[in-house]
Amino acid sequence: MKKDRKPLPGSECFESLGKTWYLAPIGPAITDTYSAWCRMRARRATDRDKSLMTADEYIEEKRLTKQQIDAGEYEWGPPVEMHGTGMGPGVFALFNSEPGRLHLLRLLMEPAHDTLTDEEINAVNGDSNGGLGEAFNTVFFSRYPWLRPIESESQTETPTTPAPAASPPTTSPAPTPNPAGATPTP
Repeated sequence: MKKDRKPLPGSECFESLGKTWYLAPIGPAITDTYSAWCRMRARRATDRDKSLMTADEYIEEKRLTKQQIDAGEYEWGPPVEMHGTGMGPGVFALFNSEPGRLHLLRLLMEPAHDTLTDEEINAVNGDSNGGLGEAFNTVFFSRYPWLRPIESESQTETPTTPAPAASPPTTSPAPTPNPAGATPTP
């Protein structure tokens, strides 16, 4: 891991691997970069599957991919207050995938920690005792407060069992953006 830098204002911190880690706030620079990555993934998926298609099928698939990109399916625009995240369907699908979560975490961590590999992100997550998930939820719900799960009174009074943790499941290296288990509306 490389030398750390000063975190951006509004960053959330958590402890892991004996040091403090920071997630930058989700803003236009993050969403634009993530959208570009999603478009690149869509184009590469079509090219990767070329050998499985006839020439005409490949041309049609390239046309459909371009049409989806041009229609904004791979854009993460400004939040639509009280409705959703501004994510197009292609962005939303990748956001809910392991590669998409890892890439978003990488983008959120880069301003303070340089580029991290998937293995480094997994190690940070594994040692954070739920801290990475809590920090991600804070960053995510700071941008999209209308998506935060509403706690009932029975949950806020002395719970007998722990509430669903914001930390990711052990099989997923990245946090789920909603501790109640629901996914945000695109």
